[in-house]
Amino acid sequence: MLTRLLLAAVLLLSLLTPVRASEGVLTFGVFPFNSALTLVRTHQPLRDHLAEVLQRPVQLYSAPDYAGFIDELAAARFDFVIVPPHFAVFAHQRGYQPLATYANELEFVLILGPGVDEDLRGKRVGVPDRLTIASIAALRWLEERGLKAGVDYQLHDYSTHGAAAAAVALGDAAAAVVAASALRQTPADVRQGVRVSAVVGRFPSLVTMVHERFGPDMHVRSSAALMAFPDSERGRQFFGGTHYGGYRAADLSVLRDLEPYWEIARRLMAEQR
Repeated sequence: MLTRLLLAAVLLLSLLTPVRASEGVLTFGVFPFNSALTLVRTHQPLRDHLAEVLQRPVQLYSAPDYAGFIDELAAARFDFVIVPPHFAVFAHQRGYQPLATYANELEFVLILGPGVDEDLRGKRVGVPDRLTIASIAALRWLEERGLKAGVDYQLHDYSTHGAAAAAVALGDAAAAVVAASALRQTPADVRQGVRVSAVVGRFPSLVTMVHERFGPDMHVRSSAALMAFPDSERGRQFFGGTHYGGYRAADLSVLRDLEPYWEIARRLMAEQR
């Protein structure tokens, strides 16, 4: 089993550990769209809420990279997951059932560094891991404006949305395309070191799912727990920091519309291996 990044919520430490089912413990996989520390800080209220309502301990997990997380999804090693919408297509194929999606759409924005204008020719443009829907949207958006990666500009992958934003703030990249929600969760000095130049695209938001092995009872209980979360004290803390806007029912027909994006990600992943 591949080593995974255990998000130790109590001590705010990250440890590499195998994902394994502990008796009574529910494993919750969060897609690695940000650093381990940021994921811990952001999702601690949700973890605590689910543990209290479901009356079982909940442990957060992620992975060192996007491809590694996909491997875990393929093996259905997590009980719950939070995944981007195009990867929810694959997760559903592997037995995960959608519980809810965040009410606010995913908005991807082009950010520029200090003193950088909007002419990106000859410059380095950062994106999160090439498998993200943000990266695919960025490539399409730039191509529509006559800019081809590797010809008109240099496309550079960073490990997360937060890392791509930090690269722009530090001058390692002139620009980047990241999720607006992930940008809000980065440290203040990163946000202050970049400016939002344009909206690149909008997509359905992250999807929370539970594996079908738990049956309909857990599905109903988990769904009810999520829908009650925004009105709780922990939920107000969570949504106040993330600006996800609460929950709404996940629409499988919308996810099916994103199958072309999953197919692009699947092809890119195969090319990388």
